[in-house]
Amino acid sequence: MNEKSRTISGIRRAGLLAIGTTTLAWLGMASALAQQYGPYLKVDGGVNIVGDTDISIGDASGKLSLGSGFRVDGAVGYELGRWVALEFEGGYAENSVNKLTLDSSGGNSISDSTLTQVPLLVNFVARYENESDWVPYLGAGAGGVMTTLKISGG
Repeated sequence: MNEKSRTISGIRRAGLLAIGTTTLAWLGMASALAQQYGPYLKVDGGVNIVGDTDISIGDASGKLSLGSGFRVDGAVGYELGRWVALEFEGGYAENSVNKLTLDSSGGNSISDSTLTQVPLLVNFVARYENESDWVPYLGAGAGGVMTTLKISGG
C-alpha cells in the first residue's frame, strides 16, 4: 500500500469514527430525553407523628393521644412533558394509641391499639426545570383517607 492509499484509508476510518461517535452521542442524548418523559415510580417512608386528636365514639366524645409511628408512600405517575406530570399516590401510616380519654373519665392507657390511615390521591404536578440542582414544583390533588382506629385492652 502506498502512502496516498494509507492516508485515504486513515481519513475513512477517522470519518467513520466521527460519524459513529456523533451517532452514539445523539442516541445517548435522545435516550436521556426519552427517559425524562413517560412513566415513573416513587417510593418513600419515614416517621409519622400525629398530635392529640378529638374523637367521637357513639354519644361519647374525648381525646385520643397517639405515639409516633411509621409511614410508607408510593406514587405511579406519567410525565406528560418537561413541566407537567399526573400521578396516582397511595400510602399506609400507623401510629400506636397511648391514651384514650372519653367524656369526664380520667383516661385509660390502652395497650395493643393502633390508628391506621390509607391515603389515596390523584395529583397534578407542575415543575420548573432549570440548570440548578433544585427543581421547584407545585402540586394539586384530590383524594381521601380511609382511617381505622383499633382499640384493645383498657
